[in-house]
Amino acid sequence: MGRGRITVTPGFLFLMAWCNYADQQGLLLPALAGCALHELGHLAAIALTGGRVVSITANVTGALITRSTPRSRRHELFCDAAGPVVGVVWAGLASGAGTALDSDMLLISAGMSLALSVFNALPVLPLDGGRMFECLFGRKAAAMVSLVAASAVLLL
Repeated sequence: MGRGRITVTPGFLFLMAWCNYADQQGLLLPALAGCALHELGHLAAIALTGGRVVSITANVTGALITRSTPRSRRHELFCDAAGPVVGVVWAGLASGAGTALDSDMLLISAGMSLALSVFNALPVLPLDGGRMFECLFGRKAAAMVSLVAASAVLLL
């Protein structure tokens, strides 16, 4: 993957501090585990397709991985889908292990990881689902579908 630059913004630090302060139910650690595995899925896919990570930025909206230009649309689609796929796989594994071990932490992590993966797979730019849609159908179609999907989510 090569060497990349990692940036943590003040907004991210403030968000983490606020979440830690407000977390009365112990949800922060399981949520962060799901987020970390999601991003590791993207990083693994980038490495498997011969890509290079230019930078990783943690900001108030989440993590942003900047990478070298993918070699093909297929590689782009694979890298975009990897995060949600890893999240769903983790949700299944953590759910099974959490049930077998009677671990609330694993069950919470499974639920949060599944929710993150489903949300991130929505066809809304710049989410993973929006980037996948753009890869398959082009920028103009992705922008139109993003507007409709985002509006539908807001109306729910």
